[in-house]
Amino acid sequence: MTYQNPPVVVAEVFFYLPLLAVPFGIYYTIKEHDYRFILDCAAFIALLPILQFNSYGVFLYGAGFLCALLRCVSAFTHDIASIGHSINRFTVKNTLDSFPREMLVSDRLGRIVYINNAMIVLLNRYEIPTHSRAEVIIAGLKSHAFRNASEHSFILYDEGNYLLIEEQEFKKGKQLSAHLVTEEVNLNENLQKTNLVLQEEQKNLRSSLDGIKDLAHNQEKQRLRSLVHDSFAEEVSFVHQILQNPKTNDMRPLKTLVKRGLGNYEDSYEDLTQMIDFYRLLGIHFTLTGDFNACPHKKEGLEFLRETIDNAIRHGNATKITITSKVEGNYFLLITSNNGNVPSKCVPHNGLSHLKAMTENRGGSITIETTPEFTVTASVPIA
Repeated sequence: MTYQNPPVVVAEVFFYLPLLAVPFGIYYTIKEHDYRFILDCAAFIALLPILQFNSYGVFLYGAGFLCALLRCVSAFTHDIASIGHSINRFTVKNTLDSFPREMLVSDRLGRIVYINNAMIVLLNRYEIPTHSRAEVIIAGLKSHAFRNASEHSFILYDEGNYLLIEEQEFKKGKQLSAHLVTEEVNLNENLQKTNLVLQEEQKNLRSSLDGIKDLAHNQEKQRLRSLVHDSFAEEVSFVHQILQNPKTNDMRPLKTLVKRGLGNYEDSYEDLTQMIDFYRLLGIHFTLTGDFNACPHKKEGLEFLRETIDNAIRHGNATKITITSKVEGNYFLLITSNNGNVPSKCVPHNGLSHLKAMTENRGGSITIETTPEFTVTASVPIA
């Protein structure tokens, strides 16, 4: 029998198997209009009567039709995959159509492949044709840009919002997408304003520091002037008193002054009594009224007294000096008056200017009166 001969069985399999190409040929002829499949099948059917039913003939013709079958199966599998991709693309398209942010995709020639509804609305708002090429659309949007972010991105101000339009190139084309960056832009502008304010404050601070440096420099100069003035005031007063009063023959003050000059230091009095005892050696008579211990700033008070006493001796040839200490309200008043000559015009010199600055630094003031005697009054708050 035929089925007992293995080669014949194999030949029959190759004979009938290509018949499966017939339905595939009909399918692709209708769907793809590819007439190669139906021609293959027609040739197969036409050759059936003249085939020699032996192993070699069947193998010869069956091999050709098997290739046709494989081609049909491959094409059919490709269509099944294309159907799946179409379903996925349809799903993605529906998702992108409803996406609130603008997007479009173009091919390498700039032709629009996909554009969502949000991008269409944006282009219509700026009267940019939606059927234009990608380059024309990008140029049209850039002409309304609020700021360029980079070579391939820019910020667009649209109906109260800031949109970052980004241009991205990929292998098969180009994509244009928009991102909402209103909060980021507002934050950046606030930071820039704050930075400008800080720069202005830094400028003012530097100016203030320069002013403080100048003030400190002037104060240091004033302090050195006062130091020089105070260092020589008593020496000059003593010499002046000797010249004016030949009866002064006590040389102890002179020894003290020489010792201080050689030692190059400035003496300071601990209390009012010590200061008066020194000047009394020069023949000066003092009248004290009130309690000096009520002075809230004794060091500055003693400096005030020494300066005014020196001025009375050197400039006014005074021999009698009255010192008054009293409290009026919240202020302590320290007053010196003398019987010396009253100048016709009172011009504050370096010493008095220093005393004025020192008193004002304590929140007080200095007043000068020339009648009936030359009187200097320092007033400082107690608290």
